[in-house]
Amino acid sequence: MRQLSLLLALAMLVSGSVAQATSLRVAAWNTFNRPNGAEHEAWFTTVFQAIGNETVEGVARRIDVLAVSETDTGSAQDLVDLLNDLYSVSSYSVITSSSNGGDRTGIVYDTSSIQLLGSTELVTGLTHPIMRAQFQFVPTNGGATFYLYSIHLKSGNSAATRADEVDIIRADADGLGEGENIIYAGDFNMYGSSEGAWTGMGDFGSGVFCPSHPKSRGCNGRPF
Repeated sequence: MRQLSLLLALAMLVSGSVAQATSLRVAAWNTFNRPNGAEHEAWFTTVFQAIGNETVEGVARRIDVLAVSETDTGSAQDLVDLLNDLYSVSSYSVITSSSNGGDRTGIVYDTSSIQLLGSTELVTGLTHPIMRAQFQFVPTNGGATFYLYSIHLKSGNSAATRADEVDIIRADADGLGEGENIIYAGDFNMYGSSEGAWTGMGDFGSGVFCPSHPKSRGCNGRPF
């Protein structure tokens, strides 16, 4: 199984009003086009259950949104079915990007806690298509919304390519305007904070990221 992140450094939050107002459980997973069969389904169910039981900042809750990389339409739907079965609900849904050699990114989300307002994909100049979706909390929580990018950067000895890809993502995010809530989540394939991709995420602009760490002091003086 590939790396799984739960509200750690690979889930990057911009602005803080939503995070303060409402709890949101975000996870990211490179699923390597799985689950594929009963054995994989049992593994995934165990992990999903553990995520739901994990207490973070005093809150334990099931996944609200899961950013998925290296998925396909079949395995993405399997993730939805597993979460619905685990919690005896029918509220989970999924959107996926176009395919690049059978490889897609996707976003699995719980419609009982957030509603999808719209989605698009970034393709040009990227190794893997990237999904961008806008969500609103249910109930609408005064109209609070956020964007989520499901990201898969170039792997291997390709730091320069990853940096270029981050520039594309940041240009898109900066274009959303000031004051938007943004989560960047996925498989960044970075080897360290010295990479241009990492520093690029922190470059000045409305889409600059704030590391989602409980002890972080915020971003550019803003608490979150």
